[in-house]
Amino acid sequence: MSTKVALTPDTASMLQSYAQDGFTDKASLERLLEANPDEFCRIAVEMLATAESTPGFRYLVHLLIKHGLLMKVLADPERCRLEEAISIVKAVAQIGSSLEPQLERRLGALLQEPPSSLVSARIYRFMQLLSEISKNCFLLYQSELISYPDPIVRASAVLLIGRAGKNPDLMGRMLLDPDPRVQANAVEALWIFKEDACKPMLFTAAKSKDHRVAGNAAVGLYRIDEVRSIGLLLEMAQHKDNLFRLAAIWAMGETGDSRFVPELTEMVRKFVGDDRVASLRALARIRTRSLSRAAQPRIEIRVARAETGQDSSRRVVLKLASASGADLQTLRVTDFAIWEANTLVCAYSVSIPNATVLLVAGFVTPRILSEVDPYRIAIAQGLSRCLSLKRPEDIWRIDRYTVEGQGIGMPVPRSASIPLYDDVVLGPTVRTQFGFLGVPDLLNKVVSAIGSRERAVADILTAADRVNDGLAKLSGKHHLFLFLHPASREWPVPPPRLQLFADFVKSERIVPHAFTLEASAQWNGLREICLATDGGTFTVSPVEELPDVLEKLYSELVGRFEIFYKVPGSIDPAGEVRLTVSSDLGCGEIAFSLANHALHITERQE
Repeated sequence: MSTKVALTPDTASMLQSYAQDGFTDKASLERLLEANPDEFCRIAVEMLATAESTPGFRYLVHLLIKHGLLMKVLADPERCRLEEAISIVKAVAQIGSSLEPQLERRLGALLQEPPSSLVSARIYRFMQLLSEISKNCFLLYQSELISYPDPIVRASAVLLIGRAGKNPDLMGRMLLDPDPRVQANAVEALWIFKEDACKPMLFTAAKSKDHRVAGNAAVGLYRIDEVRSIGLLLEMAQHKDNLFRLAAIWAMGETGDSRFVPELTEMVRKFVGDDRVASLRALARIRTRSLSRAAQPRIEIRVARAETGQDSSRRVVLKLASASGADLQTLRVTDFAIWEANTLVCAYSVSIPNATVLLVAGFVTPRILSEVDPYRIAIAQGLSRCLSLKRPEDIWRIDRYTVEGQGIGMPVPRSASIPLYDDVVLGPTVRTQFGFLGVPDLLNKVVSAIGSRERAVADILTAADRVNDGLAKLSGKHHLFLFLHPASREWPVPPPRLQLFADFVKSERIVPHAFTLEASAQWNGLREICLATDGGTFTVSPVEELPDVLEKLYSELVGRFEIFYKVPGSIDPAGEVRLTVSSDLGCGEIAFSLANHALHITERQE
C-alpha cells in the first residue's frame, strides 16, 4: 500500500514553476502526483485557474487527464469552486484540449441517475461548464433537460438552451411551464432575438401574474427598442405588490436609462427597506452608464420644426450632429426622451425619412448687385447654413436670374450648354455633373459670389427650367428652391407658360419650395404648383428670418429625425419641451418652446 506524502512548500513552488515555465522534468512531476494525488490536484487547480498557456501548463493538463483526475476535480465543488472550474475549462479549450466530449458524457450519465438535490446540483454545474466552451452542447440533451423534474435545473436549462439554440418557438412553449422560474428564464432567453420573433411573446409575458416574468418581459421589450416598455415599467413601479415594485426597480436599473432617475429618486424618498435599497442600487447602475455615455463626443441637437395639432399631437423635426462623425442614424427610439411641461412622454415614435436617399438640390436665386442688400445677405446666410448640414454625397446646383434695373439676362434655352459658373470663381479645371457640385468649399464660393450677368438668365422660370433639366438627368430625391423677387421680369406669368413648368415638375417628380418676403397675388399660380406637389412648400418670411426658415426646411430633408407624440389636452402648447438623446454614441439635450418655432408662414402639401 502506498503512503500519501504531504507536498512541502518547496515542492509546491517547484510544481508552480514547472506549470509556468516548464523547468522541471516530466518524471519528477509524475512522482509528485503519485506521492499525493489529492494535494497535487489541490495545488494544480489553484494554478490552472490563473496560469498562462505554457508548455508546462499544457503538460500539467495532460497529466491530470491521463490519470482521470481533472474531471473528478471539475465535478467536485468542495475541491474546485464553480468560478475556478469555469476558468480551467476555458483555459484548457484555448490550448486546444477541449473537455466538451467528457463533460457531455458526464452530463448524460447524470441525467440517467435518479433525481436528487445532489444530482441536480451536479447537472447544473456541468451545464454551466459546457455553456462556457460550446454553444450547441445542449441540443443533444435538450428534451431531457427541459423536462427534468427539478424546476431549478429546468429553468437553468431553458435559459442556456435558449441562448445557444436561438429557437424562439421553443421559448414560447416554455412560457406555458407551470413553474414561474422556468417562464422567467424563457423570457430572458428571448432577449437575444430580433423584434419580429419575440415581441408578441414578450407582450404576453408582460401581463404575467409573476413579478419576475413581467419584469424580464419589460426589459426584453426595452432591448428590442419597444417604447411601450417605458410606460409598462412606470406602471409596474406603482404596483401595490412589493415584489412587482422591486422587479420594476431592478428592470429600470437594467436598462440604464436616465429617464427613470426622477421616478427612482422619488422611490428613495418615499420608501424604506428593500424598495429603497433596490432604488439606490438601480440609480447607481444608471449613473455608471450615464457617465460612460457622457464621455463620448457630444451630440448637437437642433430643432428644425415643432408643430402642434388640434388633437394635442406634436411633430418635432430634429437635426442631430456629432463631432465624432458617428452614424447617428443607428440611434434607437429609446435613446430619445421627451418631457413637455415637466411631464415625461411615454408614448412616441421616431422616424428618419430619406435616411439613405441621395438629395439633389437646385437653387434659383436673384442676381442682386448690392453687397449690403438684405435679401441677398439673407439668401447667402441661409445657403451657408444649409451647406453645414449637407451630407457629403448630396449635390447642389445654383442658378441666378436678373431683376429689373440690371439689364436683361441671356435668353438661354433650358438645355443650354454654357458654363454656369465663372472661371474666376471656381477655376477653369473644375468639372460639374450637369452643373451640380458636391464639394462644400466650391459651393461656398458660388454662394458668396455675385455671378456674372452673362451667365444669369432673364427670369425665375427660365432659370428653374435649366435646373430642372439637370435634375431630370440625375437619380435621387429632387428638390428645387426658388427665391422669388418682386422685380423678376417674367411675372405675372401667362398660364400656358406656368403650365409647362407645372407639367415638367410633375413628370420628373421634382419637389418645389418657393420663398417670398411678402404675400402677393402675383405668386398665386406658383404657390398652387408648390402645394399641389407632395412635400412641396410655399413660404412667406420676413427677410431677417429667412436664414432660419431655409435652414429648418433643409434640415428636414437630410438625415432628419421626426418625433411624433400626443399629450393630454390640458397641457399648454406654448410650454417648454425638453428633449434628450442618451446613447453609446454620445449624449445631447435641448429645451425649446413649441410656440417659438412659428417664425414664419409656411404652407405645405398635406
